Amino acid sequence: MKLYELAEAYRSIEALMQEEGDGWEKALDDTREEIGVKLVNIAKLVREIEAEGKAYQAEANRMTAHFQSAVNRVDRLKAYAQTHMEALGLDKVQGDVIGLRLQKGPPQVEVVSEGLIPSNFIRGTIIRPLNELPEELQTEAIRAVDKRAILDVLKSGASVPGTEVVQRKHLRIV
Repeated sequence: MKLYELAEAYRSIEALMQEEGDGWEKALDDTREEIGVKLVNIAKLVREIEAEGKAYQAEANRMTAHFQSAVNRVDRLKAYAQTHMEALGLDKVQGDVIGLRLQKGPPQVEVVSEGLIPSNFIRGTIIRPLNELPEELQTEAIRAVDKRAILDVLKSGASVPGTEVVQRKHLRIV
């Protein structure tokens, strides 16, 4: 019998108990026992599924570690190849099926000395409720250099103290 059927039987036995005077006690006890067995089996199933879930999580962690290891190996091998290509002055190497080339990345701003950067290129963030903001906002602010604004100024030909434009190369496998 299914659990919902047992619950219905239990309720009907309780109703019978109120109408008749004998025979219902044994039926009620038997139904209670069956319901108990079903509920204990459900609890066992829950534990089994929890254990299965833990096994899946352990396997996922193991696979994630293998994935990260593979990513790290790829990064090291690409850095190794790039270092030697740069040392030999090679921008491109072509094999039968696959090739390597050094490609320039987009220009980036590198902060040389944050203290020299004009304040109009420093952005501040305050993480507090508005009704708690003190008047001295700048001392509470999380400061960050606005590299995008600096890059726009540097591209136009002007200079920003404390910064420089760098254009790094990265290895492409084609």
